[in-house]
Amino acid sequence: MYRTILVPLDGSRYAEAAVPLARAIAERSSAVLQFVLVHHSVVPGGIPEGFSVYAEESRKAEQEYLSRTPERLVPGSIVRTSTTFLDGPVAESLTELALETRPDLVVMTTHGRGAFSRFWVGSVADRLIRSLPMPMLLVRPDPDDTSAGPAPIPKRIAVAVDRSGFGEAVLGPAVELALVFEAELVLLHIVHPPLPIAEPPLPYLVGFDEGLSKELESQAETYLGALAGTLREKGVSVVSRIALGGDTASTILGLVGETEAGIVAIASHGESGVRRLLLGSVADKVMRGASVPVLICRPKSEE
Repeated sequence: MYRTILVPLDGSRYAEAAVPLARAIAERSSAVLQFVLVHHSVVPGGIPEGFSVYAEESRKAEQEYLSRTPERLVPGSIVRTSTTFLDGPVAESLTELALETRPDLVVMTTHGRGAFSRFWVGSVADRLIRSLPMPMLLVRPDPDDTSAGPAPIPKRIAVAVDRSGFGEAVLGPAVELALVFEAELVLLHIVHPPLPIAEPPLPYLVGFDEGLSKELESQAETYLGALAGTLREKGVSVVSRIALGGDTASTILGLVGETEAGIVAIASHGESGVRRLLLGSVADKVMRGASVPVLICRPKSEE
């Protein structure tokens, strides 16, 4: 069960869009909401002396904003809250705090539609995904909705699994979230039929081996059936969906829409830099393409 939920803020309505969902989880689990804001101000040499005064005023304004945050965003709530104000580089400071205090969950907003937006902007959320061992729940805010009203309660949580220990790393966090919301887990598994190879090469397309495709689907059904049985023993309602797919991320996002899942959960590698940009990852594509919150975590072997 959740004890502490870390919610990074930056003073904007955009970042505050993560609060309603974090609050909903805290209300149902008796967790403490820990709001954190990082002040990062670089004062280069040769600038007017008045800039230092401005920087200090900015710091004081951020401290005041943070002190008023619990009363303003969680008014009259039974949820316990705390605030932490830090100085320094944002991603590094948040990582250090999370590794020191070990919250059970980090809930924050993210951004980025389009292949290159995250790479150029350098999203703090993206950097935390690669460095934190605890699960993160990422919320993409609606730019037309600046309210901090109640969050929609998910009735279903879609979980992408791939018959590997890596893919199943997100199951524990997904089960915990499902129990909190009394939501149904929807296990998603994508079957990729092997591409046929003709020898010698033929001047026309060769179709898939339907028999082999059915065999792969049968194996997937057996795997998901056993997995669902284990999860039901933990008190979770579970259903499964299997789909033949070419692009895994697109197929997952399509199934999330079809099942009307309110959250999608997936495991992520701790990759970074150009390798991540060039190769991409299913988790990265799902995170950038999902219209619902994304629960993401790294396998313990990568911590």
